[in-house]
Amino acid sequence: MTDTDTDEMAGLEASLEEARRFLDEQLSSIDNVDGKAIQLFQVVTVLVGLLLSLLSFVYGGRAADALQLLNPVTLAGIAVLVGAMAAAAITYSTGEYHAGIGPEDLRWIATGGYEDGEFRRGLYDDLLLGYADWIEANQRANERQGVFITVTILAIIYGVALLAVGVATALLPALSLPFAAVLAVVLVGITRLLGPIGQLRILGRR
Repeated sequence: MTDTDTDEMAGLEASLEEARRFLDEQLSSIDNVDGKAIQLFQVVTVLVGLLLSLLSFVYGGRAADALQLLNPVTLAGIAVLVGAMAAAAITYSTGEYHAGIGPEDLRWIATGGYEDGEFRRGLYDDLLLGYADWIEANQRANERQGVFITVTILAIIYGVALLAVGVATALLPALSLPFAAVLAVVLVGITRLLGPIGQLRILGRR
């Protein structure tokens, strides 16, 4: 093997190491988002369950009070929280990823996929192309998860805000309108900060 060939193989090895590190970072990111999605799903599930239990306990036998508290705004808040649970579940289910070389590739290599003299170079070239495909697929998965986890967070925030407005409407009707106006401004700011529309547009172009 000439010095040029040795340098080329060293370059290929370095590229493979860098690609492996990048792929590992992507896998770690996907796992982290999966964990957050599960946690958010559990939190919202507990929150909705507590709300329903609390309403049943506090207003048991007092239908008029229950109906006043369960106004359209609070019901909308509960519905949005249920939507947050659905978004969290979708986030977890879209976390498909490519971890690297698979069993079919290993079997192909073991059964003589290359000529002896070109085995190492050909293997490195194919691995680099494989890493490029895996990284690209994982990037799409990361983007999908990013969109859905953002929607989940926003749905939780909007659901809690609607519940707060609904409770204020039932208990403090004189203050409910200014309270709702302030919350609307805050929600607009949070939505602009998280930018879900821009993420959806990027995802739609792929």
